[in-house]
Amino acid sequence: MSDYPYIDLHTHSETIPQHVVAIRNVFYGDARDYKFKEDRFYSVGLHPWFIEHGLGSLNQKLLESFCSKSYVLAVGEAGLDTTIDQLQDIQIDIFELQLKLAQKLNKPIIIHNVRSASYFQALLKKADLKVPLIFHGYNLNEEITAEFLKKNCYFSFGDYLFRSNYNAVRVLPMIPDNRIFFETDDSDETIDKIYAAAAAIRKTTVEELKRVTVVSFKECFFPDVK
Repeated sequence: MSDYPYIDLHTHSETIPQHVVAIRNVFYGDARDYKFKEDRFYSVGLHPWFIEHGLGSLNQKLLESFCSKSYVLAVGEAGLDTTIDQLQDIQIDIFELQLKLAQKLNKPIIIHNVRSASYFQALLKKADLKVPLIFHGYNLNEEITAEFLKKNCYFSFGDYLFRSNYNAVRVLPMIPDNRIFFETDDSDETIDKIYAAAAAIRKTTVEELKRVTVVSFKECFFPDVK
């Protein structure tokens, strides 16, 4: 039996199997009343879907109080979504406030990116970011992926791996072992099945993927722990 757990980088599920280490996403609006457990891992951020009052949607000190907890490993998910009605300028302002917080706390930020790749391409070209950007639900093309690989970016793949015509399937083999994660997000698929699909695409074993994602997890979230 493998000594390595599955890593579920981003999930909305409250039910975490014993053989899985997961980062449970908590939306900023829910965090005040959420019952955090100190023996689990979380991320907290203001999702672009829930920006209801412009910059007034985010109390930065309150978010910092959540994200400063040792069991909150990342800020997010946060990012941009051009398919919703919320003005993109407001989304950018809110995202950049959260990115600034991630830099202050020296914690990764989990990125929600829907048809907004050009913004992140420009950001990574102009900014010297010290913290990892983790693109969750990754499904961008080879050219953009090659750009992101030059920067401090990680890539988390989910149920798009079951759709053979998606970018996720084509770019997965491009990703180095130490930049790769997998996730269930809000899917009904289990993390075991997502790893199995990824192993088939990368022509490796599930056990090897479990090993390399544990290494990625330590390097990304606990870089000072030897």
